[in-house]
Amino acid sequence: MKKIGTGATCRNGCSRRGGCRSIPIVRNCFFGGLSGRKIPVILVYWITLALIMAFAGGWSEYRRWLQPSHGAWGWRLQSFAPTALFIPVFLLNFRSLNLPWVISSWLAIAIIDPWLEEGYWRGLLMDSASGWPGWLIATYTTFWFGLSHPLLLGVNAKALSGFPGFLGTVFTGAIWSTVYLKTHSLRWPFLSHFMADLLKCQHYCFLESRHFGRMSSVGQLRTKTTSVAII
Repeated sequence: MKKIGTGATCRNGCSRRGGCRSIPIVRNCFFGGLSGRKIPVILVYWITLALIMAFAGGWSEYRRWLQPSHGAWGWRLQSFAPTALFIPVFLLNFRSLNLPWVISSWLAIAIIDPWLEEGYWRGLLMDSASGWPGWLIATYTTFWFGLSHPLLLGVNAKALSGFPGFLGTVFTGAIWSTVYLKTHSLRWPFLSHFMADLLKCQHYCFLESRHFGRMSSVGQLRTKTTSVAII
């Protein structure tokens, strides 16, 4: 047990004055720092998407978006191309899922995020541009989907910030947009997005590694592996 600045003790060897680096992941995930304040960036993002869909009538479209897919099976299987990229990330980080609140946050993000992101970026936005050529619809929605992650979520998640985060999100967005155009259904992109969020251990993705280092209570933060966690 090492002593830290205020006289408190910490089993994790923290040197930070006034507290321990083992801040709960849930708090970092939902209340990352921005200009010295705690702002719930991911919650603001989710609520914004939900409100836009509510005012635009998108919630009533989920039954249509989840209808059985049309077209060749190859397009449906293509949805899982991004998912395969996160298998190594999961294998390196699954030991962090060792506490009930960690598992709860991991599952909550994986369940909520695909419903809102697929419903808005692929469903509502692509449907609103249905009169455009298919390639232009996919390019338009994919560009803004890619840009939203480094500009909004990248505030708290280093893995989502910068040009690499933009390129990775564009890659996954382009595949899911193409699948929706070809199959007229979001059933498989929804499932793929859910699996991708599980495999990339999203609770790590939103750790602010600039301020928090080794977190021995949930495993070691793996900056290199989370650099590909970009959905």
